[in-house]
Amino acid sequence: MGLMQPKITTIRHIILSRFRQLRQSEQTLLISLSVIVGVLTGFTSVGFRKLVDLFTGWIWRGGESPLAAVGTVSPWLILLAPAAGGLLVGLIIRYAASEVKGHGVPEVMEAVALRDGRMRSRLVPLKALASAITIGSGGSAGREGPIVLIGSALGSTIGMISRLPAKFLRILVAAGAAGGIGATFNTPVAGAIFSAEVILGDFGVAHFTPVVISSVMATAVSRSFFGDNPTFAITPGGFQFVSVWELIPYAVLGLLAAGVAILFIKMLSTSTDLFDDRLPVPDWLRPAIGGLLLGLLALVIPQVMGVGYETVEAMLGELHTWPWSFMFLILAAKMLATSLTLGSGGSGGIFSPSLLMGAMLGGAVGTVVHAAFPASSATSGAYAMVGMGAVLAATTHAPLTAALMLFELTANYRIILPLMLSCTMATLIATRLSSVSIYTEKLKKRGVMLSRGREINILRNIPVRDVPLTEAATVSKDASLPSLMALLATSTHSRFFLLNDDGSLAGSIDLVDLRKVIPEQEHLRNLLLATDVATSQVQVVTPESTLNHVMWEFGRSHADELPVVDSEESGRLLGVVRQQDVIARYNREILMRDMVEEMRRGVEDAAALETVPLGDRYLLAEITVPGSLTGLTLSESELRSRYGVEVIMIRPRDGDEAVIPAGSRTLEEGDLLLIVGERDAVSKLKKLR
Repeated sequence: MGLMQPKITTIRHIILSRFRQLRQSEQTLLISLSVIVGVLTGFTSVGFRKLVDLFTGWIWRGGESPLAAVGTVSPWLILLAPAAGGLLVGLIIRYAASEVKGHGVPEVMEAVALRDGRMRSRLVPLKALASAITIGSGGSAGREGPIVLIGSALGSTIGMISRLPAKFLRILVAAGAAGGIGATFNTPVAGAIFSAEVILGDFGVAHFTPVVISSVMATAVSRSFFGDNPTFAITPGGFQFVSVWELIPYAVLGLLAAGVAILFIKMLSTSTDLFDDRLPVPDWLRPAIGGLLLGLLALVIPQVMGVGYETVEAMLGELHTWPWSFMFLILAAKMLATSLTLGSGGSGGIFSPSLLMGAMLGGAVGTVVHAAFPASSATSGAYAMVGMGAVLAATTHAPLTAALMLFELTANYRIILPLMLSCTMATLIATRLSSVSIYTEKLKKRGVMLSRGREINILRNIPVRDVPLTEAATVSKDASLPSLMALLATSTHSRFFLLNDDGSLAGSIDLVDLRKVIPEQEHLRNLLLATDVATSQVQVVTPESTLNHVMWEFGRSHADELPVVDSEESGRLLGVVRQQDVIARYNREILMRDMVEEMRRGVEDAAALETVPLGDRYLLAEITVPGSLTGLTLSESELRSRYGVEVIMIRPRDGDEAVIPAGSRTLEEGDLLLIVGERDAVSKLKKLR
């Protein structure tokens, strides 16, 4: 086995080098890998669906779904099965991987935006197992979110094995997501559009082609097992657009869909906060509690359990006798059930619940409209179909995905005008009322703000240790009030810190604290000590804290400097980080990124780069990492402080795309550094061995 690994590595490098010798070889490699990702995602999707069916049949005594088994099983099973499933999922989350909880798509978006598409491969089996248990036990969730995460993790794993550059690795992750949607719903076009619209935020041909190929391949594999039939059966004649005046109620439906989507996003967010922050129970027990509450709800309204396809088919096929009021009741109950399942930590997607909610909303509106204007309006099934697309569009902020998905899900193209109108109206209103979708809401809580698939808060990946600290102004706990006033008059600091005997932080004194006692200082000068006016609860940051978090703390506390401790446990004061230094780093990061973007293509295409003068004093140069710095991180090398040069890009030794370096980046033998510095500093570094 020890001899095989070097051989495999050698073969891989030979294959990759041959690809790169060809014109546009990386694109050829990317397309070839997208085929592999699509095929693997297709087979994985099939396996996942069969795993869900396996758990469903085992738990519900052979029933095809929890809803189908309601009339044949004990009410105790309906009550306890979701709780038991939640308990198993909670244990997986606690002891295996926390990423498996929730609907999965935000994790993919975060990986693409912040981690260059790198995801853990073990998420594939764990996400499949957790989601199959959640859905099979009756949890209110869909299959598409898990398979998106699974397909993306497959794409990431294959890309990392192939040593793809970061920009191509992100595309391969999106290709896996597209394959997951295409295979799950039998919607290859919608799968590709979803990845471009939601995951990448880019419809460029170079990005879109591999995504389409993966979606097509995954769908082809899925169809070989399940056939080429639309997911939802509709009335034999299909739906009709009866009258141009019908556009008015369809527009109203779009307005209502936006309201439903915003309410759903808020309810899911609130449920997550309640379970995560306010429920005083172990985290592994929370999904079980959510499942128990779902079971109680299902005893009254069983349509809330599982994926919900039977209920959607009943609406589209008009195979029901429900009044419009009961449809609204199912809508509200499904919203609550999904919030309980996913908010408590259950694993599953939000596409299917959104479709069911949209079908109920559209069916209710259609029932009222058709009763009032039977000759000039379609039946409730047509409105249910349009409502599905509208709610999905408003929930995900992806109108193209929603419209195309409904075409492919129902194979009905006759009401394209009302469908596009409602999806567009719903998305427009939803985005005006709320800047976040159901995906980005979860990321926003983590401090991640995305725009077109990119992180717009560039400070999030920069730790405090990459900013020079300033020595803190400290005072003794027994310092008198007059000495504090004298220190205030001479110091440039706005905060003074009290230390314990072991050097740990004991409290702080702000100008606000001192202002409170200034009017009475003559009477209190011999009575008050520093510890009497200090605040004991001090918000601290560590060297590992991000500058994004630091800026948030500055805004929350209105302070100009924050204490930096080595760890929250020991509390030993290292210094303070000043707001002006963070802003300076932000400005420098902006400047560097703009400059790097301009130089990137020329640097990567050049066979060799000697030196480029930048005026009379500075040089831009590319050098090989000196042997004495090999194995150190960029921060540990101290190139800026010791040698006076700035590293603005690193070209890895294996020929991958040049990257903007982070402080935690390890310098490897053979890496090329693009540096800027004074002529003497660059010359000195070149001589380093």
